[in-house]
Amino acid sequence: MVRFFNIEKVSVELQFSPLHHKLSDSNGGLLALDDDGGLAIIPPGSSSNEDYAKTFGNNVWRLLAGDPLPLLFIGVCPPREFDWDSSFSHIVHYSSHIERYPTDEQIIAYSQYAKVLEMHSWVWENRYDKEARDEKGEKIPLWRDYSSRPQDFRWVPDDETELKRVIATAHAHGMKIIPYVNFSWKDSSVSVLESSTPMNEVFKTQMAELQRLKDTYNFDGLYLDGLFSWDLQNPKLNYEAVRSLRELFGGDGWLTYHNTRPDGYFFPFINAYMDLIITSEHRSFDRWKSTSYRISNAIASVWPEIPMDIKEGREFLRELVDNSLLYNNRVVLMTGKEGQWRSWRLYFSENEMNFMQQYYFNELQTIQRVGYKKFILDDLP
Repeated sequence: MVRFFNIEKVSVELQFSPLHHKLSDSNGGLLALDDDGGLAIIPPGSSSNEDYAKTFGNNVWRLLAGDPLPLLFIGVCPPREFDWDSSFSHIVHYSSHIERYPTDEQIIAYSQYAKVLEMHSWVWENRYDKEARDEKGEKIPLWRDYSSRPQDFRWVPDDETELKRVIATAHAHGMKIIPYVNFSWKDSSVSVLESSTPMNEVFKTQMAELQRLKDTYNFDGLYLDGLFSWDLQNPKLNYEAVRSLRELFGGDGWLTYHNTRPDGYFFPFINAYMDLIITSEHRSFDRWKSTSYRISNAIASVWPEIPMDIKEGREFLRELVDNSLLYNNRVVLMTGKEGQWRSWRLYFSENEMNFMQQYYFNELQTIQRVGYKKFILDDLP
């Protein structure tokens, strides 16, 4: 990845014919991909074409600006190797607003087949407001309890004793444990993007809080529900954030990034610092929006939420597994009592989890046993 500063003119000629490309309507950035990889050309989100003219045609991207463009990223895809060994390790995502922490028995059971335990936002303090109403004037449901937002930049456990128990049990049984956090909120009600505080100061404060969480609770990494600027208007700060996070937790740490942009315009050189990318929230599987293999080469999993109207989700999950493994994606295992977000449930039923442990585990073991090359994109019909 190369960064250009204060650049007025540049011409980038693609030496391949993209099978897929996404041109940003707001800033003229380009993501161009084929089955081997591609190129990401990323200006700041605020650099409109009106202020900094950009064009793409006949496989050539051009910048012709009257004033210098402050910053431009150009990155090759994929920017790193795919971690095959980690891709065969299972990840459990625990999410329940009813039983906010898993029992020791549950954790021990997870440890028999999974290496990473992700904890959803409900491990943080429940601040449910029984007087609150949604946009329709209806009472806010219990699961929408503001636990997904920090309090004056701090993440406060709902029950610190329970949280420490979960961490100790997970570590005693060889699991990495990572809690939900996000970079998108200043406090319980004000977005960073709406804050009068300079963004670099907000960034420093947030990083200090993550350092405190690591030092206080011995977390192994983070489940990031968005980065510093959730809509990626500021690639410079997000790039600095992921590098700082990787330095904080090291090569053995685990970083999951919930990156569910629906338009397919994303930054592989940022995603590459993650172990796992969660994609395609509330959407069906898409070859170019749901995968990371040969793009960022982080492991990728579609967010495997199940619509509430699907009472028996085994066929739903079978299709997801088949699509995922075709493109070297993986599938996060969702568990917890009645965890819900809007019209989707964030847990597998007992029958669904049993199905995943049989069908998904067996399919993945076959890939691991037969060998990687047979299943990579070059060999697909």
